[in-house]
Amino acid sequence: MKTGHKLLTRMCNSFYGAATTYRQIDGEFTARTYLDSAASCLMLKPAYEASLKFLDHYSNTHSDTHNSAIISNQMYKWAHAQVLQFVNADPEEYTCIFMGSGSTAAINRVARSLSAARPEKPGVLISLMEHHSNDLPHRETHDFAEHIGCVGEGVDLGSMDLDALEAALSKHHDKIDYVAVTAASNVTGVVNPIHDIAQRAHAHGALVVVDASQILAHRALSMQGIVGDGSDDIDAVVFSGHKIYAPGSPGVLVIRRSLIDGGAPMEFGGGMVDQVFKTEYTVTTKFPDREEAGTPNILGAVNLGMCLDIMTRIGMDVIEQHESEMLSYLFNEMQSIAGITIYGDTDLSLVPRTATISFNLAGVDHGLLAAILNDYFNLALRNECFCAHPYVREMILQQLWDLDPDLEEAEIESKKGMVRASFGLNNSIDDAHRLVTALKEIDTRKDWYVSQYLRSEDGGFKHLKGSIDWNTYFCPSTVLESVL
Repeated sequence: MKTGHKLLTRMCNSFYGAATTYRQIDGEFTARTYLDSAASCLMLKPAYEASLKFLDHYSNTHSDTHNSAIISNQMYKWAHAQVLQFVNADPEEYTCIFMGSGSTAAINRVARSLSAARPEKPGVLISLMEHHSNDLPHRETHDFAEHIGCVGEGVDLGSMDLDALEAALSKHHDKIDYVAVTAASNVTGVVNPIHDIAQRAHAHGALVVVDASQILAHRALSMQGIVGDGSDDIDAVVFSGHKIYAPGSPGVLVIRRSLIDGGAPMEFGGGMVDQVFKTEYTVTTKFPDREEAGTPNILGAVNLGMCLDIMTRIGMDVIEQHESEMLSYLFNEMQSIAGITIYGDTDLSLVPRTATISFNLAGVDHGLLAAILNDYFNLALRNECFCAHPYVREMILQQLWDLDPDLEEAEIESKKGMVRASFGLNNSIDDAHRLVTALKEIDTRKDWYVSQYLRSEDGGFKHLKGSIDWNTYFCPSTVLESVL
């Protein structure tokens, strides 16, 4: 076995919480199968343990007067460099900025900055499949926003429709500030051709902002394009550290220096100035210092850097192959279940996807199906619309109308949802097999499983036997007493 594959096998079994046990409805305690990485990944244990060793030297940054401060500065700079290297961004052209609440903070920063820097371009084009975080900030900062649909129809939507994008760019001529697009959907895992999108946008004077939150844990992404002349390079990339096996780490923005060099910082405080007087102050010209006011999340940044280092050592091609094998198996087995609908084009030869699958089982509400999978099989999945309402609505409405043409609007909204299984580095083909086995079992005994639940006042589902008090698993005061 090659080195990368050996390391991948080791890392698959090296996550906090991977072996956590819960009691199922039947009383049996089993280890959970975590299939919710698209929402937030488990912590990669070796990376976190390596970052904890840094705490022996921990100090604040912004000083070189003692050994610990020097080491903290070096490690914080190292974390920035790891990010730039991971996304193949030239440090002379791009800067890496760490900031608050995941990619949401980074996207809001980009939207405000580019809107202020290019007021003559009041519009933005947004792909239909965006998470709300890469949609709403652009709507709020620009005069108008237009959504670009996907190739395909109904449940079989593929990537962004490049012809529709070209038409919209031509229609608005030079009024588009940028195109906002996810590198991979958080609902279906469908991968967008970001460099093709960049080339078309640049030809019309527009920039490209890529949300890479859903792809960086699964396959390689490069800021540099394929053509080689810079025409298809990416202008800005954002992602969340907690979606790449580093919970508690900051959000990340990688952006061309030239796009924010002339503008004012968005946050003010310590560390982003050179001089402060009673009546004036001078903002530093150094990146990323001018964009990172205050004491940064140093430990979180170091942890993220360690994760990126490990993934580089494994090789993103090895990780992609690992996930592709699981994905092919899942598509083949799930499509053999008559009542299963998988959303998004499943032809991997035409539409590349990450190992994220959203689906429904006929006759079982999406919320109920997620509850059954948790209560009886200890499979941790998510349901509803995954903060991507327009995209989910596009795929599911026609399906609902086909099933029931007389469906009321209120009923449509209550039924509008899916169940999502999202696989990561912590998962193996055995986890995919557990999901398939569970779905086949539920499909076989559908009526019985449905009869075991009551609809709750909040619209969810409660088992007839009731729910388990979470304090039986994790009580803060008890945990604290155990370590004191």
